[in-house]
Amino acid sequence: MKERFWLDLIQQVIPSTIDKINEHKKYHHLLYTEYTTFLPILFHVQRWKKELSVHEEKLRENALQNAVNEEIAKFTMDAHVVNLGTGYILVILPLEKAANIEELTCNINDFISRFALYFSCELCCYIGNQVPIEEVVSMVHLLQDLDRNNVTKSNQTIVYKNEKKDSCSIPLLPDYWSSLMKSGPKEKFLDAINQYFKDWKKSDDDINAQSLHLFYQDFLQSVFYVLQVKGIQANQVFSQNLLTEKPVKVLKSLDFLQDWVIYIADVAMNQLHVPQEKGSVVNIVKQYIRNHLGEQRLTREEIANYVYLNPDYLTRLFKKQTGVSISEYLQQQRIEYAKELLARTNLPVSEVALSAGYSNFSYFSTIFKKATELNPMEYRKMALSSDKS
Repeated sequence: MKERFWLDLIQQVIPSTIDKINEHKKYHHLLYTEYTTFLPILFHVQRWKKELSVHEEKLRENALQNAVNEEIAKFTMDAHVVNLGTGYILVILPLEKAANIEELTCNINDFISRFALYFSCELCCYIGNQVPIEEVVSMVHLLQDLDRNNVTKSNQTIVYKNEKKDSCSIPLLPDYWSSLMKSGPKEKFLDAINQYFKDWKKSDDDINAQSLHLFYQDFLQSVFYVLQVKGIQANQVFSQNLLTEKPVKVLKSLDFLQDWVIYIADVAMNQLHVPQEKGSVVNIVKQYIRNHLGEQRLTREEIANYVYLNPDYLTRLFKKQTGVSISEYLQQQRIEYAKELLARTNLPVSEVALSAGYSNFSYFSTIFKKATELNPMEYRKMALSSDKS
């Protein structure tokens, strides 16, 4: 009942007027006095350091909620922990007197260091001001804004201050970048990008989300200009989600943006000049396929969108560097994964088929026999006999 009340209040199902709040407090049996103030604390998992399935990510978010409940909420009686989804956990601390923010920050930093290490993630926490219950929602929104504009800090606690910053920092793109893109070498251009970001990070107090958006627009304009000068259409190289939609993930932090810029520059330079025999793009695609083998509808277009490339361009690049098409490689990996499951687990063959990305059992058996000259049950028996011998 208490969690439902706070979730409804934060999501504004309950209006933030004192009359409505008191009405719902009574209905939910919440006995706060008129002297009670509330301290919102927002936790956000900025990223998991390895790619997770939706199920794995949900399990880790639940682990974060449980850990926050045990480690942070214990300091205040009647504290509430609310899961806001997508890696956000909100703690509401009801207090009768002023909180010791310094001590609380120290405790939370200790918690973050242990959780981030154990679960291999980057985590930030934002502590708000103590406010009356009718101001909790607006305070949470301010913490969410603070999180959106935090593009440089991770694994630490940030205390909200009543300061407004209208300016943002973005160094001008050097004029010589266009010349480097046109003439190369690629390594010199990538070194220049890394140095640019290194210098930019020195003034991190002025970097916010707007800074990243402005840089994103300027950088793409520069890349597209050079491609046009060389007679190459951008949509022949890059996918629509790069051309028409902002890649949301890479605009969440300066480090993400730097990695993305290096990747885009690498792709553009390979198109403008002689491509390398072993490119990072193909390795990224291979890893993505391995991580998503169980998805029946994994398509060439979905894979291409993940690496921000035009599907036709990616297909040509992949086949040139591997000798097989993306669909052939995907099928090879699915069969290899199925062979491993048949040999090392007791899963029914139908479940093996599903785990390897085949919803049609009959089709799976046909493809498997074509690849191995044995049907799935025969392969399992052969593998078991081989292990025994």
